Order: sequence, then structure tokens, then C-alpha cells
Amino acid sequence: MRFYEFKQIILEGTKGKQADVPKFDGPGYFTVGDSHSNGVGGYGKGKIWKAMGMDGAKSTDPMHLSAIERIPPGSVVAISLGANDLAAKTPIPQIVSQVQRVISAARAKTLQVVYLLPTTTAPNKPKDPKRNELRDALSAAIQVPIVDMGQASAGDTMGVHLDSGRYNSIGASIAGDYKPRAFGAKTDNLGDNPSDKSDDKKSSQDRIKSSVELEQGPPFPAELKDEVSKMQKGLQELGYDVGRLGIDGKYGPTTAAAVAAFKKDYDLKTPSGKFGSDAFDMLAKINSGQVARVATPTKVANIESPNIKGTKERNAAFKEPYFMEKVKQVSANLGVSEKDLLGIMNHESELNPRAVNPMSKAVGLIQFMPKTALGLGTSAEEILKMSATEQMDLVEKYYKRNGIRAGDDIADLYMLTFMPAARNKPDNFVLGNKSGGRVFDLSAAAVYNQNRGFDANGDGIFTVGDVKDRIRKFA
Repeated sequence: MRFYEFKQIILEGTKGKQADVPKFDGPGYFTVGDSHSNGVGGYGKGKIWKAMGMDGAKSTDPMHLSAIERIPPGSVVAISLGANDLAAKTPIPQIVSQVQRVISAARAKTLQVVYLLPTTTAPNKPKDPKRNELRDALSAAIQVPIVDMGQASAGDTMGVHLDSGRYNSIGASIAGDYKPRAFGAKTDNLGDNPSDKSDDKKSSQDRIKSSVELEQGPPFPAELKDEVSKMQKGLQELGYDVGRLGIDGKYGPTTAAAVAAFKKDYDLKTPSGKFGSDAFDMLAKINSGQVARVATPTKVANIESPNIKGTKERNAAFKEPYFMEKVKQVSANLGVSEKDLLGIMNHESELNPRAVNPMSKAVGLIQFMPKTALGLGTSAEEILKMSATEQMDLVEKYYKRNGIRAGDDIADLYMLTFMPAARNKPDNFVLGNKSGGRVFDLSAAAVYNQNRGFDANGDGIFTVGDVKDRIRKFA
């Protein structure tokens, strides 16, 4: 699609709609942000979605906050922002912070927020590494449900937009998953559609009671997805963060932290990690007004993390039925050998997802450092709760962030794992030196002392070449 045609369709779809918004006294579907938000909103032509964005808008434009203020509480809002800031060479952390600010404003307005992750460039256009870097940073930081818009359409002149069918599909998918809810209506406030008349005959307590006792996964049983979603909705409505993916029906580590915060605030004594009928009853009583809401919910991030503990089990990953299928998928996505990727994980953790280095506190399949885990949007404690199959998503994200190239061999992979800053250094570059000095702002002596095994000839130093030689021999 030529950009002119794209713009005309968007203009036609959104014509006059912003002026109509103040007339709405009930919740609906709205989009806020840049041309992608107009794409999703515009193809609805006002029948479902109301577009309140502006083509080419940056995340700093005050119109976004103004638009959010005009949207009725309880509405569903799809927000697309961030990609246009790259053209102005705005630092990525600053872009992420500003996008989070807009999303926070929408959540404070009690809107149901979905974030539209920027597209990758069209297949017939040059790849944009910065755009991919921004996508990774936003994916890790955004704390609401995310819809990845994927690759832009080849027919778009600018190489960043989708065709009409895909915008329409995204809008339809979001509308299928999220329903506007009447603000202040006598509902359980857990996301039920207020227009569902069958629910009007039930009390709010009846609708959220459950006899099932939920336990933290993995695994995440498919038959319990609805019950977990019900729990997550209840916690989120009370102000507890259930994780970046939002209400996904999976009782994972972040949801477990939200449960712990909820139990702490409402003095529930049930066993750790369990959410049963007493907890569901408490949600019901809070929503019916029988129990007063805690004014300031405990922040999920403030829940004390358990001590990092691991196991010494070898090859535990192979016991998971879909692990090898996931390894093949990640290897293909990275453009590297499946054997080399397995070799790295074997070297680092003996393929044990719960391996812990007692000195560095690195954890998991490729020994994620605690700071590295935080940069990937998680924590060392959360990684230890993941299966090997689940950790593979983090493995893929880690290598992509550190500049992996299709065709990299096991030595290149290991250098990215061991010390990414040295990946392009020559073989004679010194990484560890017993006598001291600095390497990438690290103590060369400390690096040496923690990795003496790389000094094969015992001369008190080891180089990039020494590290690569050892890992190739290991493989």
C-alpha cells in the first residue's frame, strides 16, 4: 500500500471522531497514539473503535494525555507509541519511560490498556537494528498486555505500516478479548461484560467464588486458565501488578508475588503459593463492600524474594517434553546451530534450569547474572521458577540483545555469554590478568581469579583466543 493511500483511509476512518468523543457517556473502544493506533481505530470507521491518534506523533506529544482524559472510564484503549521518537534520535530508555507515562495515565483513568508493539521493518526494506532494540526494551518494560504487530507490509512505501486487513484483524482480536465495562455498575469489577444480562441475576460474590485451589506453576494447566484469569483480574482491580503479560491465565512468578502481597494486606494465612476458596471469598467481600479495600496495596516488587537456591541435577531440561522442540525453534530464530546452542547450555549449567553459581549468583540454563535478569524484565528468583522450556524465550532475547549474528559458532555464542563487550575483540585481547589492571571497567584480576580455567598455559593471563579455544575443545 502506498503511504498516500494509507493516509487517506486513516483520515476517512477517523474524520470527525475526536470531536465526537466528549459526547460519549459510556465506555467503548478507543485508540491513542501514532499512525498504527489510527490504523486499528480507523478501519472500524467509528462502528467499534474510535481513533484519537495522530500520524507521526511522538510519545512526548501532550495530545495523548489529553485524549486519555476524554475517554470514558471502563473503556478499552489500544496505545501505539514510541517508534516515531527514534527519528529524533531520542535515547531508547527515555522513549520507554515516556511510553510508560502515557500507559500509567490510562491505567489511572481505570481504562483497560493494551499496548501495540511497533512493527519491524518490511521485508523489502533495510533492517533497522535500533527499531528492534526499541521493541525489545518496550517488551521487557511494559506492564500491560502487549499485541506484537509483527512485520510491516511489503506494499507500504515507508516500510513500517500494516495493510488494512491486518489492522482490522488486530482490532477484532482485541475486541474479542476485552469488553468495556460500566464504571460504577454493580458488577464484580473483574472484567465481566456489563451487557451480559445473565450475570445481572447473580451477586458479585457468586460470580467470583471458586472451589478450586490454584497453585503456582509451571505447569500451567489449560483447564484452570479461566480460574487463574479470574484470580488475576481480581488482584489487578485491587491494584496488584500481575506481570507484563497481564491477565494471561498463567499462575507464574509475578502473579505469585501479587498473591503474596494480597494475602499480606488482607491477613490471609493460607499456604504460600496457593489461592483457594478463602482467597476468592475475600475478593468477593472486598468487591461487595463487606471488607474495606486497603488504601495503599503492598507493591509487588516489595515482596521479599526467596533465597536463590538451585539443584545439581544434570540434563534436567531433557525431561521436559517440548524442550528440544523449543531449542530447534530458538536456534532457527537466532540463525545458529542447535548443537552449538545446546553445547553452551551444557557448558554453563549442565542443562539444569535450576543451576546456581554460588559465587556470582548467576542462574539458569546460560547462567543469567542478576543484573542481566533485571534487564530482561525478570529476576534471578523468577528464572529459577521457570522450566527449561520457558527459559528458552529469555535465552533468545538475551542473544538478540547482544548482537548475535546468523552463522555464529559456539565460540562466538560463548563470548556473548561470558563477556558480550569482547565479542568483536581480536584473539590476543586480554580479558583476565592475575597482576591486575582493568577490562571494560572490571577488575582484570577479579575476572582472572573467577575464571582461572581459561589460563591453559599458566602464564597469569587469558585472552579472547584462550576462551574460544577452550569452548571449541569442550564442544
